[in-house]
Amino acid sequence: MKHFRSLFCAIAALIVVVQSAGAAAQAVDYTVAVGGAEGELLRAIEGSATLVTLRESPPPTLSALIRRAEDDVDRVTRALRAFGHYLGSVEVTLNGRPLRDPVLPRETETGEGAPPVRVDIAVEPGPVFTIAGIELLDSRDESAVLPVEIDIAALPVAIGGPARSADILAAEGVLVDRMRAGGHPFAAVPERRAVVDFATETMTIDYLLRPGDQAVFGAVRFEGLERIEPAFLARLNPIAPGDVYDPAALDALRKAMNRLGVFDSVRVRTAEAVTPEGRLPVTVTLAERKRRFIGFGADFATSEGFGARAYWGHRNLFGAAERFRVGLEVSRIGENSDNEYDYALGTSLRKPAFLAVEQDLVASADLKDENLETYERTGFDAAIGIDRRLSDTVTLGYGVSGEYAEVTDSEQVTDRFTFIGLPLSLRRDTTDSVLDPARGTRATLGFTPFLEALGSSQDLYRTRLTGSAYWDFGTGGDTVLAGLVGLGALAGESRDNVPADKRFYVGGGGTVRGYDFQGIGPLDDDGDPVGGRSMVHFSLELRQQMFGAVSLVPFVDGGQVFEASYPDFEDDLQYGAGLGLRYETGFGPLRLDVAVPINGRDTDPSYAFYISLGQAF
Repeated sequence: MKHFRSLFCAIAALIVVVQSAGAAAQAVDYTVAVGGAEGELLRAIEGSATLVTLRESPPPTLSALIRRAEDDVDRVTRALRAFGHYLGSVEVTLNGRPLRDPVLPRETETGEGAPPVRVDIAVEPGPVFTIAGIELLDSRDESAVLPVEIDIAALPVAIGGPARSADILAAEGVLVDRMRAGGHPFAAVPERRAVVDFATETMTIDYLLRPGDQAVFGAVRFEGLERIEPAFLARLNPIAPGDVYDPAALDALRKAMNRLGVFDSVRVRTAEAVTPEGRLPVTVTLAERKRRFIGFGADFATSEGFGARAYWGHRNLFGAAERFRVGLEVSRIGENSDNEYDYALGTSLRKPAFLAVEQDLVASADLKDENLETYERTGFDAAIGIDRRLSDTVTLGYGVSGEYAEVTDSEQVTDRFTFIGLPLSLRRDTTDSVLDPARGTRATLGFTPFLEALGSSQDLYRTRLTGSAYWDFGTGGDTVLAGLVGLGALAGESRDNVPADKRFYVGGGGTVRGYDFQGIGPLDDDGDPVGGRSMVHFSLELRQQMFGAVSLVPFVDGGQVFEASYPDFEDDLQYGAGLGLRYETGFGPLRLDVAVPINGRDTDPSYAFYISLGQAF
C-alpha cells in the first residue's frame, strides 16, 4: 500500500509539471515597437511601458496581453506629461487593430506554432508646455512675504522653460534646502498648485511654503563613546551653541567624525522640536571600531619576485584617535639566484588635530635593506611633518626629513650619504574610492630640497608630479577609462654624482608594465640601469566589468628616463601593453596583469606577469 501511495504522488507531481509546462508553452508571444518618440523621451516611454519591460515574460492569454496594453496607455501618458507633453496621445494596437476592436480576439491567432502578436505603441507627443509663472507663497496666509530670501532663478524650473514634472518636483527639494540653510530646520512645502492652460500651452505653479520658526543650535551631545576622550571630540565640533541652524554645519560635524577613522558608524541628528528658548539640541551617536588591527599582504611579479608584508596597528593610542602602525615587508623573494631579499621595518604615527583642528601631525621611521640591479642600499629614514586640510579635497603637507644610508651603485662604488630635506607637497583628490576609483581625479605635486646647510652631503632639489583621472561614462562603474601621468626632475648635481638611490627609474608594475623593475633608461656597460635626473611615464586602462565580480582590463603604458635635469626626450619613450583581470574581493580588486614590451631592447624581457591587491593606479 505504501508503494502505491508513493506511485500516486509521483504521477500527480508529473501531471502538475506537464500542465505547468503546457501553460508556459501557451503564453502569448509578442513583439513590441514604439513609434513617434526618440531620445530621452523614447527611453522614458520604454522604461514605463510594461509591454517593453516585461517583454521576456509574455502573458498567458490574449486577454491578459490586452489588459497589459490598456494599462500601458496610462503609463505612457504619464511619461509624456513628465516631459511637458500635456496634449500628447497614445494608441496601442495588436496586429494593427485597436485594443477595443470586437473582432480582435477572433482574428488574432495564439497558441503553439502561432506567430508573435505585433504590438505597436504609437505616440503623438504634441507640443511641450512651458512655465508661464512661478509664485512662492507663505502657506499660512498665501502672501509673497517670506521670512527667508529665495532666488527663483536657482530652481530647476524656470519661466519659459519646459514644464517637466521631474523638475517641478525637484524644485520642492531645493526650496526646502534653501529654507533650512536660512536657519529653519523644519521647513516644508505642504502644497503645490499647478494650473495647465491648454489654450496657451503653458503652466503656472504656486509653491506654498512653510518655513517654520528660525532656530539656533543648542548643546551638542556625544553618546556611545568607550575610549575616545569627549574633550577631544568637542575640539573638532564646528557647532557652537547659539549659532544659527545650518545643515552645512551638521554635515561638517559628520565629516569630522568620519575622518578620524575610529568609528564604525556616525549618526548626527537634531531634536524633533526646538526648546522654548528657540534652541535645537544635537546628538551624535558613535560606535567605536576595535582599537587594534593586523593585516597581511602579498604580491608577485616575474621581474621582481614575491613580496610579503605584515603589520600591526592601533587606531586610538592615547584616546585622541592617534593612529600608530608598525610593519615588516620582505620583497624580491626569488628574484635573483643570490637569495638577496629586500627588507623594510617601518613605523608611522598620525595625530589628528595637532595644534589646530584642520591639521594632523605625521611621523615615520624606517629601516631598509635593498638589493636591486641598480643599487644596493642599507639605511635609516625618518620624517616628521604636518598635513593641513585646505578643503575637503586639497591637503598641504610640509615638514622635515632625514636619512643616513650606505649606497653601492652598479659600478660597485660604495659611499655613505646623509640627507636632510624639507619636503613640501600639495595633494588634491576627488575620487570616489581609495582602492578602486571610478570617478574623479588625483594630483600630487611634491618638492624636496636637500641642503648642505642643514647637514646634507649634497645640495639636491627633487620635484615629482603625478596625476590620474577616472571616467565611468555614467555606467555606475561598469566601464571605467583610467589614465595616469608622472613626471620627475632632479637638480643640483650631475647624474653620476647623484647617489644611485636618489635618481629616477622607470619600469615594472608601478610604471611601465612588461619591463624589468627600474629597467627602462640608460644602461651601463654590463647592461644594468643607471637611472637619470628626470623621467616621464604614463598609463591608460579601460576597466570593463564582464560578469559578476570579474573585469577585463586592456592597458598601454609608456615612459623613459633622461640624463638631463628635465625630460628633454633625447631618448624615445618605451611602451608596454597587455591585458589584465580584476576580481572584486569586497575589500579591493585582486589584480592579475600580463604585459609585453612593444619596442623593447634585446636586454628587456619578452613578457611580465603581475599579481597584487588594488588597481595599478
